[in-house]
Amino acid sequence: MGTASARSLGLALRKLRIGTGNERSPQWTLEEAAASIRAHKSTVSRIERGLVAASPKDVEALLGFYGVDDQELTESVVGLARAGRRQNWWADYRDIIHPQFRQYLGLEAEAASLHSWQPNIIPGLLQTPGYARALVTAYQRGKNAEEATRLVDARMERQTLLQGKDAPIFQAIIGEAVLRRVIGGKQVMHDQLTRLAGAADQPNVQVQVLPYSAGAYVPEVGGFQVLRFADSEAGEVVCVEILGRTLYLDDRAEVELYRDAWEDVLGKAAPHQESLELIRTAAEEMQ
Repeated sequence: MGTASARSLGLALRKLRIGTGNERSPQWTLEEAAASIRAHKSTVSRIERGLVAASPKDVEALLGFYGVDDQELTESVVGLARAGRRQNWWADYRDIIHPQFRQYLGLEAEAASLHSWQPNIIPGLLQTPGYARALVTAYQRGKNAEEATRLVDARMERQTLLQGKDAPIFQAIIGEAVLRRVIGGKQVMHDQLTRLAGAADQPNVQVQVLPYSAGAYVPEVGGFQVLRFADSEAGEVVCVEILGRTLYLDDRAEVELYRDAWEDVLGKAAPHQESLELIRTAAEEMQ
């Protein structure tokens, strides 16, 4: 699973290769396209599926092979290739951030909106350093003090995503148990819940709580995120957190299941003001 740019690039190249043909009988085969850039057909296949980045040079060669003479289209598609190869902030943390999570960060950075359901912990984008450190200590056993500090630093740097005029919309729903579970001690929790309440004042951030009184709900499993992109061709991606790794889903039927699960939780979550009261009350109880 590559970034949204890689996914959009792959879809664009696939459409151009199929041309006036169809999926079973494309205008140009994978073998023919691969020969034009002196690569194996599997390489072109992986590019079209957004699994690997393509160099601007190879993209220009493919566009020439497909007979594209529209300058605006060429600049747009080659621009996607350049965006997919751009250096990102997490490159400084490559040695401590799992490759699968680096893939998620690439998608997150290009999303227009992020929709996060977290039944057990505060979402990473809203965590305080103290809360994040307590989680790193619990979940990243085997890390030394320096590595733990760098992981917390990376999480704090990640939060700059929600700042600035181009920041995505972030909609988070947390289970009420998250407010009651003491992670890092009461003072850490007080600071974290105060931060959480304050984050809801940002125009692009919405935080809601699924109260105990909501009863049963569809996603009776761990947390997940639904990422939506401004480029409709990139579609939606669901990221499901399971022990030790992150599962990425972009199959339309699977995405639909999680979209329905999200809508179920959203419909049962407490409204904005009621959620803030639950958070503030829990913060006061931690003093």
